[in-house]
Amino acid sequence: MARRPTVYDVAKLAGVSTATVSFAFRRPDEVRDSTREAVLQAARELGYVPSGAARGLARGGTGVLGLQSFDLLTESDILSPEAQHPNDGPPDPRVFPLYVDEVQRGFELECRQRGRSVHISNDPRTPQDVTDHAGRVDGLAVFPSRAGLSGVAGVLESVVRTVPIVLFSMGGVSADDAFHRVQADNDGGARALIAHLVDHHDARRLTFLGDLAAPDYQERFTAITDELATRGLAPPAAPLTTSPHTATGDHTATDDTASEGLPAANDAADIAAIITDISVTDLPDAFVCASDQIAIALIEQLTRRGVSVPADVIVTGFDGILASRVLHPTLTTVRQPMADMGRTAARILIEEAEKRSGSGRTVILPTALVLGESCGCESITAA
Repeated sequence: MARRPTVYDVAKLAGVSTATVSFAFRRPDEVRDSTREAVLQAARELGYVPSGAARGLARGGTGVLGLQSFDLLTESDILSPEAQHPNDGPPDPRVFPLYVDEVQRGFELECRQRGRSVHISNDPRTPQDVTDHAGRVDGLAVFPSRAGLSGVAGVLESVVRTVPIVLFSMGGVSADDAFHRVQADNDGGARALIAHLVDHHDARRLTFLGDLAAPDYQERFTAITDELATRGLAPPAAPLTTSPHTATGDHTATDDTASEGLPAANDAADIAAIITDISVTDLPDAFVCASDQIAIALIEQLTRRGVSVPADVIVTGFDGILASRVLHPTLTTVRQPMADMGRTAARILIEEAEKRSGSGRTVILPTALVLGESCGCESITAA
């Protein structure tokens, strides 16, 4: 396993003291801009990450694995504000748990069984926040950000040289084979869904909802288009989505980690805006949504307009979150093995922490088509 670069290595390359290196990361406002940039450049070149657990690293590891979630919609209003923020009682099952929660649960369970602790960080404001997180752990699992990792790709590509990283998506960073990747079978799941809609419901006119800037959404849309083409059917038109600068929660995303290509169309306001110009008399045969969250918000807005699902239009999702099973109508969706994804990521990081392989591996886990009332079927898992 390659030796971790130290603060002394960075200080030597940047031509500064070790104290200055520490200040550049911990108190950047107290260091001249030119000096701080020289330190950060040296750190990038060496693949250095500041250690928050130096004593543990001296023994060869911290015993901790990290999970970086990048504000994956857990703060977003995918339904009305009163549904998202009830005055009391348990969380609304339509908004919790989400995809990220179920993957995280699998990750934590595997770590617990293997005697590892978990350090969770979300919504970093700067690339240095990611670097700091990496310095506290033996390995890092990373969810795709709402910007497809565009704002932190560079720092991840540097950090992976010394800290193993698992990505829960194929896209967002370079095709560097040092990264490990764990994801569900987007292609197979999307094709199975289209086969069901065409063969069992004679659906021909499909509309896709989701922003293709999100790598998983792009894979699903491509599979849908290809499957329709193999059946001699016209592909769906350009996906319906909102502006990439969609307001989320109480702020508008404008920073590097969340400003480009947001997987929009997630909250009630987005969906209402998207379907405003769609005539009730000219609905497609089916709305194929890139995620369950989008589908849930869409059904709510269609119902408000007096459109019945599935009598007037079919709606499908992708993920298989708990909400899809308690929704009325229950949602036809593609179930990702979310807990298994988390467990697999943890196993890879533990193995890599013990013996660094030097090359990444890709694990694609199978999906399952789950039939629900939103397409006109009874709620079952298709074979």
